[in-house]
Amino acid sequence: MFRGGAVFETWHTVAGVCGMRQSYLRFRALLARGLIWVLSPVCEFEWSIMFKKDLGSSLEPYRARLATKIFPAREEDILAIVGCTRFHTHDVLMDRFRAGNTCLVAKKDGVMAAFNWVVINNTMDACYFVEPDEGDAYCMDARTFDPFRGQGLHTELLSRLLIHARKTGWRQAFTRASAANSSSWKSHVRLGWDEVGSMFMFRPKAFGKERRFGGPDRYPLRLDRRAKDNR
Repeated sequence: MFRGGAVFETWHTVAGVCGMRQSYLRFRALLARGLIWVLSPVCEFEWSIMFKKDLGSSLEPYRARLATKIFPAREEDILAIVGCTRFHTHDVLMDRFRAGNTCLVAKKDGVMAAFNWVVINNTMDACYFVEPDEGDAYCMDARTFDPFRGQGLHTELLSRLLIHARKTGWRQAFTRASAANSSSWKSHVRLGWDEVGSMFMFRPKAFGKERRFGGPDRYPLRLDRRAKDNR
């Protein structure tokens, strides 16, 4: 069983007790980027941080520095984000949308600036199966387009999704963020999410490339060990 996550979780706890959490988070982001670069010739590597949010706690709305029009996505908005990554295929996104999940979009002068999903049923998040229990929600697929980054749009969309989830009656929310993506996990820290663990994924580029390896699985995620990109 892969136990590397226990080491980093111990570091996280010690850093918090010693009042060095921000320094530790910056160091972790640099370490994650370094590992991705060092391992890139031989494998695809991903280090994800899992977060949990109790929806019974206080939820304060957050306002981005850039004013945009924010609303639940319509079918034409979903079609506009097809192809953003290799995982954003037409069938995956439309199946998710038609299953009753919510995607919030932010537009500036009619131009798509950002989007973020919250799901309540089984779906795929890149190479992970998402399998939430009844009453739980999972926030995923946040993206802010280049001209609009650095304005706090991700944080505002995530804040609105949490408020929507609580009003809908969900008890708790989960999400994951790349350890290398400091702007993403900073949004979660700012909104009071609790970090609950790490997950690691390795996909060899030569022998065994048809498989993914890693762990540990963290509720509500389970690694899809079959290396199929378009899921």
